[in-house]
Amino acid sequence: MHPILAFLITWVVNAVALWLTAAIVPGVRIKRFSGAMWGALALGFVAFFIKPLVVFFSLPFLVVTLGLFYVVILGFCFWLAGKLVADFEVDGFFSGFLGALVLGMVNWGMSFVVHAPAWS
Repeated sequence: MHPILAFLITWVVNAVALWLTAAIVPGVRIKRFSGAMWGALALGFVAFFIKPLVVFFSLPFLVVTLGLFYVVILGFCFWLAGKLVADFEVDGFFSGFLGALVLGMVNWGMSFVVHAPAWS
């Protein structure tokens, strides 16, 4: 499959997962589906560029907490993505934390229904 088509399918699946997450988690709001599309893109941007830096600088906390601090990092990244997109709102850290957990579970569940193509 062509890499651009694989990217588009992955992007739409993540946007639908974000839309479902906003329906489940209080404090996470999406005003329009375009907000979900831009929010999914912002989450990908934060996960690719920002999260590795935060993980690197928080390595002592990750070691001391045996990796549990990683959940805090995921919540922060979800909250930060909400700050980057106008139609995707996250009220605070707790909503970001819960939203990141629910988004992960929704994406996991959707992976059984929609088989995203492999990046080749």
